[in-house]
Amino acid sequence: MQEHEVVHGGLVALILTGCPNETLHSEIPVIKATELLGSCLMDLAKNGVISEEKVDSFNMPTFFPSMQQLEAAVKRNGCFSIEMVDIKTQPLPQPKTLALSTVFRSGFEGVIRKHFGDEFDLDELFDLLSKKYEESFSTFDPKKAVTLFVLLKRKDSN
Repeated sequence: MQEHEVVHGGLVALILTGCPNETLHSEIPVIKATELLGSCLMDLAKNGVISEEKVDSFNMPTFFPSMQQLEAAVKRNGCFSIEMVDIKTQPLPQPKTLALSTVFRSGFEGVIRKHFGDEFDLDELFDLLSKKYEESFSTFDPKKAVTLFVLLKRKDSN
């Protein structure tokens, strides 16, 4: 965030998916779920629904920081102080629900549609994601998924 976007003394509230300190990025449930989405796209390519080249060129950059990483980023920025922090463990959506695919669809449908256009029916992709999530649910560690709430305050420029 650039310093001119928030007045001196102004507050910025961040609510984001993160991970516990010292957690490998590959262990975070949302990263595992993102990998499942990639696997679903590859399945659609193998079935001839979409081109493998389009899947290979699809990039969905994500970052789910630990509190240490977020604190370091705020410190590097230098424009804000951290006024409040709350870290909550996220309950993982139970299998046999569409919760995960609904969350992913709401967050990524636009990016997927922009890259692939109307090449395929997104319902097929997210139905497949739900099935794969149910199959792999037991490998997800709910203690590795946290929501970070951070309240930042804009420092004076003095």
